[in-house]
Amino acid sequence: MPATIHDILGELRENVRDNRTIGDRFERLIANYLVTDPQYADRLEDVWLWSEWPDRSGKDIGIDLVAKERATGEYWAIQCKFYLPETRLSKHDLDSFFTASGKRFATNEGECTFSNRLIVSTTDLWSSEAEKALENQQIPVERLRVQISMKAQSTGVSLASKTLQILSSKLRKVCAITSSKRLMLLV
Repeated sequence: MPATIHDILGELRENVRDNRTIGDRFERLIANYLVTDPQYADRLEDVWLWSEWPDRSGKDIGIDLVAKERATGEYWAIQCKFYLPETRLSKHDLDSFFTASGKRFATNEGECTFSNRLIVSTTDLWSSEAEKALENQQIPVERLRVQISMKAQSTGVSLASKTLQILSSKLRKVCAITSSKRLMLLV
């Protein structure tokens, strides 16, 4: 039976004990998802971890991933929230992301702004303030909900299932690395 997104997230929780490593692996998992799943792979040319984005300035202050649109060359700011499904996400959890993704930045092509924001979360429990924070933003905000991804996969969408199999295989490779001093990569 093919892995579900919940199987993959369960493996992540079981095989890692500290929050920073779990967060790093989840960010890599989502970066791989975005370049593998047809819904996003057709739209996005590149997806980088913040620390690997060539145009970053400074440390991670709220943006976890950056993507570049294939058709327009515009950039997306992406926030990944790996919470237990029963954990409530608050507006405070999003504030630094909104602040960082609202600023202009320099690239080799000149000064830019993010054209889109994507928030990926493993909980659907959002406070009313967090929900309201998404409304009427100058930079559009999309949510990628793990629960919806799971429902699409369970209805037999073969492409989503193939994506999950690829990601599950990549996650197993990461979890096989046991040295805590080595950089954990999804390759």
